[in-house]
Amino acid sequence: MRVRAGLAAKLASARAALPGGVDLRVVEGHRSTADQQEIFEEYTDTLRVRYPGVDAVATA
Repeated sequence: MRVRAGLAAKLASARAALPGGVDLRVVEGHRSTADQQEIFEEYTDTLRVRYPGVDAVATA
């Protein structure tokens, strides 16, 4: 999995601080701009369904 060097260092430090038998689970690493845009749009659609009046309130 690809992550930025700074994040890799922080994850290594966090992992070293964990007690025995406990570990980290990284689910996602680097995401392309296109992937991030798709996630953002899907989440925005979910929020619009859940809170149908929010756009009108935010722009009022």
